[in-house]
Amino acid sequence: MDKNPRLLADVEAAGKRSTENVARVESTAARERSERLQAEKGGRERLGHLGGRYAFRWQGDADEAESFELILRDSGKFESQYFSQLAKTMTDTQTHSGVWEVSATERQILLYKEGGGPVERWALDAHGDLDAGKDFALSKQRMILRPDDDCLDVAAALKSLQVDRTVGPVSKELFTPGPAAGKHRLEEFVRKRLSLFGQKRNDPTKQAVSGLSPWIKFGQISAQRCALVVRKAAKGAAKSAANDFLEESIVRRELSDNYCWYNQNYDSLKGASAWAVETLKKHSKDKREYLYSRAQLEKAKTHDELWNAAQRQMVSEGKMHGFLRMYWAKKVLEWSKDPATALATAIYLNDRYNLDGREPNGYVGCMWSICGVHDMGWSERKIFGKIRYMNYEGCKRKFNVKEFESMYPANSEVNGVQVGEASKKRKSTKAASSGAAKRQKRSK
Repeated sequence: MDKNPRLLADVEAAGKRSTENVARVESTAARERSERLQAEKGGRERLGHLGGRYAFRWQGDADEAESFELILRDSGKFESQYFSQLAKTMTDTQTHSGVWEVSATERQILLYKEGGGPVERWALDAHGDLDAGKDFALSKQRMILRPDDDCLDVAAALKSLQVDRTVGPVSKELFTPGPAAGKHRLEEFVRKRLSLFGQKRNDPTKQAVSGLSPWIKFGQISAQRCALVVRKAAKGAAKSAANDFLEESIVRRELSDNYCWYNQNYDSLKGASAWAVETLKKHSKDKREYLYSRAQLEKAKTHDELWNAAQRQMVSEGKMHGFLRMYWAKKVLEWSKDPATALATAIYLNDRYNLDGREPNGYVGCMWSICGVHDMGWSERKIFGKIRYMNYEGCKRKFNVKEFESMYPANSEVNGVQVGEASKKRKSTKAASSGAAKRQKRSK
């Protein structure tokens, strides 16, 4: 994405804040490590083995209202849930996410397996702690547990999820889930590809990007850790590339987060600037040379083999190259009946197939491409108005388009998923698509 002069002030301010934050991270991390080691040394964090779909019942005086923080410890990552005990009667309970239950009766804690009786019972001493001989340490404010994979019913947990199961899985060779795999990908990027990032990150035929966004999105590695590791490796020829990486992973990320946090219309034309709304409205009725339905786009049935290849990459691998996401979304605008339909289609496909979809960077990427968010007005043209334009010939000047197209050919199948059908020659498809557009227009 080209730098926008009108955003320089915001970007510089965000960059300054990010630089200050990164500078503070090392001391913060050191302090947290010190505190954790001190706590473990003092025996305050005796980790037990617990997992599965359990209900925890906090039992205290019937007329007493207390609260504590439950922290699950998993590979160094902490997640917190807060529980409020509304102890009105002996049977009052409060359920959180259909998993955790808390009730108040007497000063002991019972552990229940869902649908069954108690499997553990711990009595608290006068200070609110468990007996010294137990594996769990519990105070009034904090209980720290570690899931035990042997206790987890993964199949049952997956079966309970209300998700779209028609989308095929991605290869574990490409994206192995978990913190360890995320850390390995980060180390591999720094060792093998960081030096290429500055010059080759916009070339989808080269292995130059980090590919870390799926792990970051799911919280399996932090953007902060990535920034620190890359910053530490920023020496010699890699220094410029590291700065480019930090600009994208911190500044651009912060701009996306802020946009979605402060703009309730982050996924709508209403969230665009006034100039963009005006120009898109002005050109919304412009004649489209090609007009495709969402189903045609999803199946990569267009006249543009570069676009089709990018769509196949997203469907088969669960991640489209960053540069192509801009071209891909802008073509959705060009081939849809109006801007609102284009934006809805781009967000739908991005969220359905990209592992890093359904998060601020994805929404802002679609809004940048279609609605000019974080961009400026350009020369006015048909359909796009003043929205920045991208085309096939421009991509050919940046990288070997034919090579990328050959990487994701038509009629390919990945993990049992059909990811595209062969397109006919551009000229004949153009005529057919144009005819379809005319027929749709007449049918209105």
